[in-house]
Amino acid sequence: MVYTLYRIQFSCIYELINQLKSTTLKMLMNHITIDHVTKIAKEKFSIPYLYPIQRFVIANILDEKNQIVIFPTGGGKSLCFQLPVFLLSGVSIIIVPLLSLMEDQVRKLKELNINTGVIKGGQTLKERNRIIQSLKQGKIKIVYITPEAAVSDKKQDLRNVRKSC
Repeated sequence: MVYTLYRIQFSCIYELINQLKSTTLKMLMNHITIDHVTKIAKEKFSIPYLYPIQRFVIANILDEKNQIVIFPTGGGKSLCFQLPVFLLSGVSIIIVPLLSLMEDQVRKLKELNINTGVIKGGQTLKERNRIIQSLKQGKIKIVYITPEAAVSDKKQDLRNVRKSC
């Protein structure tokens, strides 16, 4: 039993190492290196270093791999999906179920002079159109959206943005 458990753990580690090698090679081929990621972390977020797991998650995002990321509170999840937006084209849409968490994230990004948009229930048409216009003009690269706004009838606006970006 212990031997089997050890083999499973070893194969997971081996698979993780191979995945890291593959992703790192692809990043180098695309001229996005770990140094680029660290530079963005320092310049945009005032973060001097990243944890290895954050590097792995960011590398997977840059490699367009789907993943589920579970970190403890304060473990650095937000940075994992905020930082890649500066290395990729397009807009990052982040669905957040808690308004207080969304407002906290947006506040922190604004303090760092990173333009963000918020789409949530209860917004006026004027507010929503202002955000949509900023997206179309490339002024905003990160948009926080509540789940109810993501599935509302007004989501047609977001489809139009995607087509124009």
